[in-house]
Amino acid sequence: MNNRHGRFSGPAALALALAGMLNLGGQVSGQQVAQLQGGLLAQAGGTRLNTTQMNVQLQSLNLTQLLQVAPAFGGASLPAGLRVLQGDEASRFAALGTPTWITAASLQQNSALRVQRLNSNLQVVGRAAAQRPELQNLLEAARTRPFEEPLLTVDTKSGPQQFRLMSAEVGLEQAAGDLSTAVQRRSVNTGLALNYARALNLDAAGIRAVQSVNEVAGAAGATPSNAAVGTRVVVTQALNAVTRLDLRPINIGILQAPQGQGDGLDTAGGCPGSNTGIFSALDFPMKKNLPEVKSQGNRGTCWAFATVGAIETTISRDFGRRVNLSEEDFVSYTKIRAGQLEGGDGYFPFGSAQEAQQSNYRFAFENVWQYNKSGQQTETETPKNSGKWIYAKSCEGYPFATTLCSNTVHQAPSACLLVDGKQSCGFQLAQKRSPYGVDVSRASNLYDADNRDASLFWTALALRSGNPVLMTHDANYLKGGSFVADVPYSSVSHCDDNNQNCKPNTAKDVQSWNHAVLLVGYVTNAEVKAKLPNAPEGAGGGYFIAKNSWSSCWGDGGYAYLPWNWLEKYVGRLDVNINGTVN
Repeated sequence: MNNRHGRFSGPAALALALAGMLNLGGQVSGQQVAQLQGGLLAQAGGTRLNTTQMNVQLQSLNLTQLLQVAPAFGGASLPAGLRVLQGDEASRFAALGTPTWITAASLQQNSALRVQRLNSNLQVVGRAAAQRPELQNLLEAARTRPFEEPLLTVDTKSGPQQFRLMSAEVGLEQAAGDLSTAVQRRSVNTGLALNYARALNLDAAGIRAVQSVNEVAGAAGATPSNAAVGTRVVVTQALNAVTRLDLRPINIGILQAPQGQGDGLDTAGGCPGSNTGIFSALDFPMKKNLPEVKSQGNRGTCWAFATVGAIETTISRDFGRRVNLSEEDFVSYTKIRAGQLEGGDGYFPFGSAQEAQQSNYRFAFENVWQYNKSGQQTETETPKNSGKWIYAKSCEGYPFATTLCSNTVHQAPSACLLVDGKQSCGFQLAQKRSPYGVDVSRASNLYDADNRDASLFWTALALRSGNPVLMTHDANYLKGGSFVADVPYSSVSHCDDNNQNCKPNTAKDVQSWNHAVLLVGYVTNAEVKAKLPNAPEGAGGGYFIAKNSWSSCWGDGGYAYLPWNWLEKYVGRLDVNINGTVN
């Protein structure tokens, strides 16, 4: 989706966003912007208003004047989750802040663009699938059930929990983009690897080892089998040269609560890590900069938690500021901008960050708009395979249900106002913005399907030099508690559409697009054994440390340790240099 709008930093910016920038409404005149800027609406700040505060705002609100700048929605049927408000109820909705408007025509256009994009990606990936067997399963899923977001049940210390996975539509978008940039990315990634090596202060032998991997990766043949034969030995030798038993101890000390800390609605869990786990026993470069483990709850928003986690981590690393940013606002912003009011929870992690930078997005703090886990939410795709979801009970049990929630995929307060016969539909985003944004100008996907060992080597270098990496992968294989084993493909089964005729998976059945986590470290088996002599060895030489968004009661305080060989099988993307900015 190519919709864009400007930065949300106050009434004037929001008024500008009412129209062309979001592609969801008509033009707004300078006089109308001035009217809004002059104080038609007070700023609610995204917090719950008490009765006195609301009455003060209602007294200064001129709803008729507000609707002069709002585009008419028209006679089209309302999207799921929207309802018409009139009288005092309409005034209370508008008093939350300047609404962002939508039109029926723009929603129809966005729906058509989504289908057009899907069909285009099907063609791009279809042309490559004959030579790339790992794409065939994705292609089949995108053709038959492109928008399905299955639930995955996982074991946690607080009992079984269900989490929604991302759809094949998301994976297809990812694959189509990767295919068009494969050669260019290989050149970029070999350059990044040398930069990481220099940041680690490697000696001449270490630099030569990195260069040797780069040379093999650059000269790799057209098939994964050729590349694997040529790279595994070189990578093994390089790892021995660039990883040493000298991960310096890091004194985390007493950390202050992050700026913008909420009430912990997204972090509730209370299951500390084990003393026999890597996170507690070993120090690694990113450890002091990591935010709390959070929980996405009963929603497919892993992409937002992984992306926001990378932003929070790099803001701490680069600016020495610990912050807690709002995933709820980021999800709402992304979905509203894409026009996906009923289009499911999933989204492309890198795409969300890229589009946020292009529109100069500034995050809200967590305490401005706290995350809703939607523990009682139900969702139904109607009709089947349409990509249109009807949500119910989204706001039950959420403390801010009356002011900051609605039954739409983005959960922003949303409604249609009817005044003097004019119907205008819109939604509210948080009015208060932090100074923190996102920069992806140096971002790259380190994953190269034709040379997976080189990909993982580059990833290990990035992590050892303090750069978090977003990993998109198949969540069905996240098994085994904290130390995840090199599980075989057949440990997971797939069934037909009626959940019958289940068969063990093979390599072609891997869904390497359905979940995103944040990789925050890489440690060798020797380093693990030095501190944890009874820990299992990671198949392939060591463990990647993954920070998940399934609460601290999953894995080891929310972390999992994934062996090298596991990533070779089940990963589909490794995004680095998604960094936070301060403005």
